[in-house]
Amino acid sequence: MFKTPILFNIFNRPDCTQIVFNEIKKQKPEYLFVHADGPRPDVREDLVKCEESRKIILDQTDWDCELKTLFSEVNLGCGKGPVEGITWFFNHVDEGIVLEDDMLPDPIFFNYCECLLERYRNNDNIYIISGGNIFKSYSKEDSYYFSRLNSMWGWATWSRVWKKYEYDVICNKTELAKNLKSLHLKRKYVKLITDFYSKLLTIENKSYWDFQVDYMTFMNKAINIMPNSHLVGNIGFTKDGTHTKTYNPMCETDINYSRFSPLMHPKQIIIAEACDKITLKKTYYISLIRMIRGKIKRAMKKVFNKKTK
Repeated sequence: MFKTPILFNIFNRPDCTQIVFNEIKKQKPEYLFVHADGPRPDVREDLVKCEESRKIILDQTDWDCELKTLFSEVNLGCGKGPVEGITWFFNHVDEGIVLEDDMLPDPIFFNYCECLLERYRNNDNIYIISGGNIFKSYSKEDSYYFSRLNSMWGWATWSRVWKKYEYDVICNKTELAKNLKSLHLKRKYVKLITDFYSKLLTIENKSYWDFQVDYMTFMNKAINIMPNSHLVGNIGFTKDGTHTKTYNPMCETDINYSRFSPLMHPKQIIIAEACDKITLKKTYYISLIRMIRGKIKRAMKKVFNKKTK
C-alpha cells in the first residue's frame, strides 16, 4: 500500500482519466481523493463524458482504499475547478501528491514525492516538489536540485504551503521586484517577470491557477525542488485540450533511472542558478513573445474591422 495521499483532478476526458488512473492503481494508495469538475452548460457532450470519467473511479477503485470524492454539479472552469479540488484535499491532509487527468506519471514519481515530502517536511522554506521538468534544465548530479522555479505537471506539497495560496491575488509589482532582486536574479529577468505577473494577475475570470503558485513562491522567497529527469508526461495535447491542442515534444518523459534508484540527495540546500537561468530564459521569453504576438493580432484585427465597416 502507498501511504501518501493522492489527489486526482478529473473532468471530461475518460480516455485520459483511464490511462492516468491505471498508473495510480498500480500504487494502490491507501488514501485517494478525486475531484471532478461539472459539465459545461453549453457543451452537450460534457454530460456523458463527465459521467464516464467519474464512473472509472467509482467502478475501478477495487483495492483496500479510503476513497473520498468531490463531484461538482456545476462547471467551475480550468482556474477555479482545480483550486477547489486542491483546497478540499489539503483541508483533509497535511501533505500529498496532486495529479490531473492528463498528467501521466512514471512509477518512480510516486516514491520520489513520498521520500521528499518526508525529508523536507519540517523545512518551511521548501514549497513545491515538482515531478515535471518540461524544459529539461538539469544539473550534473543527484536526483533533483533546488530552484526558485517549479512545474505543476505532477507535484507534491504540504498543507502549510497551500494555506498561503490566493487565486485572486493582486500583484504587488514593487514588492515582487524587490524580492526577485534579493534572489540574485538579473535585472532583465526581474523586469520580465514583474511585467508578466502584473498583467496576468489582473485578468478577470482566470482560466489558470498555477501562475498564482509561481507568484506565491516568488513573494515568499521559497525554495522548490526540480527533478533531474522529466518524470511526468502530458497526454493532454489533443484537440480536446483547453490550452493545449497540438503535440508538443515537451510532453514526453526523459528519465535517467540510475539517478532515482535509489534517490541521490544534494549535500546542501543551494539554488542551482545555472539551471534556473536556462529555464527562465525558455519560460518567460516564450511567454513574452506569445503576449506580444497576441497584442499584434488584436491590433491587426481592429484595423481590419475598421476597414471593413
